Amino acid sequence: MSKVLPAAGTYPAKTNGKMVVYETQSGALCVAVPIVLTGADWSGKTTVTIAKKDGTLQTRSIDNMKQIFGWDGANPFDLEDMETAEIAFTIVGEHETYIPEGKTEEVTVFKIKWINPINSGAQMPQPVQDRKAVLSKWGSKFKAIATPVAKAPVKKVVPVADEDDGDIAPVPVKVTPARPAVKAPRVSSGEEIWTKLCEKYNGLPEDQIGEIYYAPQDELFNGRNDLSPTEWGQIADKLGI
Repeated sequence: MSKVLPAAGTYPAKTNGKMVVYETQSGALCVAVPIVLTGADWSGKTTVTIAKKDGTLQTRSIDNMKQIFGWDGANPFDLEDMETAEIAFTIVGEHETYIPEGKTEEVTVFKIKWINPINSGAQMPQPVQDRKAVLSKWGSKFKAIATPVAKAPVKKVVPVADEDDGDIAPVPVKVTPARPAVKAPRVSSGEEIWTKLCEKYNGLPEDQIGEIYYAPQDELFNGRNDLSPTEWGQIADKLGI
């Protein structure tokens, strides 16, 4: 093993000997991999745990060994029998300090934390298949902090008679929702209304409460959320709380 201590980081590397499969005293199953760095003057070995002492398989480590060495994952001892000279991969190493048994002074070593296939960059996760299920859990929380986008005025089509042939031609008419008359001035806030709705509809999923919460904002104020206390009071009256 080289005495030169590389800086912590990621390096290209390759095997420089055969692997050894063994069990630890605690019962874990491991693979010793002899390694030489191609980007630094260091050689040594790393230990890859492929099964914990409780019998749990280490799937990430196993997947990396399969990709790097072409192992099918069925028989760990196939790794020992492979011709692995100069198989290339990358390693992630860091410095580790400890006091050797029987010694009093600390020793710093370069320890390999992971071996990875070449070009094993971060992979995009699989997209959500059931959006409705995710939104039922998170939708109301995002709506509560959202800045609603002002909605365009609703256009209503009113048929009128065509002067030439009497046919009915649709003419778009711009209709702006009217604010309901307020019997008496009332002040409120979004927080107060949300609290009362949660109390009134206790047991109802939050996303459904959120739909109730936002409906009068859309109807009365085109989705604005910068409402005055009096406007929040109108929403409270509209919701009957």
